[in-house]
Amino acid sequence: MVQTTLPLIQIRMLGTCSITVQDYSLRATDSHSKKLWILFCYMALYRSREIHLTEYIDLLWDKQKSNNPSSALKTLMHRLRKLLEPLNYPIPIILPHHGTYAFNQAIPCNIDVEEFTKQCKESDNWKETEEYELKMRQALILYQGEFIPDGRENNWVSSLNAQYHALYLHAIQAMLDQLICNERYAQAANLCWQALTYAPYEENLHYFLIYSLHLSGSQQAAIVQYNTSRDLFLSRLSKYPSKKFEELYKLITASRNNIETDIELIQESLTEHNPKGTFFCEYEIFKELYRLETRIVKRTQSTIFLCLITITDASNQSYEMLYLKNAILNSLRGCDIFTRYSSSQYLLLIPAPNAELITQIINRIMEHYYSNKANGTIEYAVRQLQG
Repeated sequence: MVQTTLPLIQIRMLGTCSITVQDYSLRATDSHSKKLWILFCYMALYRSREIHLTEYIDLLWDKQKSNNPSSALKTLMHRLRKLLEPLNYPIPIILPHHGTYAFNQAIPCNIDVEEFTKQCKESDNWKETEEYELKMRQALILYQGEFIPDGRENNWVSSLNAQYHALYLHAIQAMLDQLICNERYAQAANLCWQALTYAPYEENLHYFLIYSLHLSGSQQAAIVQYNTSRDLFLSRLSKYPSKKFEELYKLITASRNNIETDIELIQESLTEHNPKGTFFCEYEIFKELYRLETRIVKRTQSTIFLCLITITDASNQSYEMLYLKNAILNSLRGCDIFTRYSSSQYLLLIPAPNAELITQIINRIMEHYYSNKANGTIEYAVRQLQG
């Protein structure tokens, strides 16, 4: 009797879960139980060792209590076998084994997380060779998102997800270093865009995207992306990016000017045409202007006030901050300055003869704000600059 070769089972666990044999696939998105897919993936990944019943029970029910966990596991195994039946695999995929259950080791498998881990680790052996970039790209293509995304509440899933995600970011950084070292800045920026799909709040990716745009000569695009990234961190994470990130802004703005001897051209480039409303600026610029105004106050004895406006109890903070920004723009003069300080605060710098006038200005801002049916609560603090 001629023994036929068993068909390969392809298993995906990154970005989605699926099992494919030849042209037929089972997908986790087809309304199957999360526990079934967690169980199957666990058995497939640890198919080379014996798994005790208690290990399955701890995996699936964690700290949850079950009246009869052994019976519940038996039922789940039965359901798993039924789930796999449409694959029409020539031999059983799940086998009873020493009083427990096991993935049939005779079956050839290709599992994306195993290939991803293997290729990431093996690519280190190719450093300083022409093959290195190809190996890295092959590894990165395999990462398609979270590990078992529907099972993220499970401790085992979340732990492995963190490991694979860290491995992916390490590989991305290695690839970025390679591209930037070879002055392939546009490709580095594109790689950052791709990686941000899977790690939208990873500050290092935002940093290298902006840095790559800057190195490629796209200064305006770098500045626009800096502002976009900074606003994202404020609105979603309620925090400013790191000091290193802020230093990047100084770097990309410092390199915008070439040598120019015609002062009229320089003045023209500095001139703001058709200025409208109050002056809104980045916090780093606001900080420098504040320090300048403090020196002016010391010399001229003029009165300038620093105002902090905070929104609390907002149902949708992003929208409320937009309403408040419009209210400030419509309430202040062209000589006044303001900036966004945090996810829920603006800082204002206002020349005024006394604190009473500042109170009137704040009241005017509040009137504009609430006229747009905004529903946050506004709190404010005022302090006079001391020279």
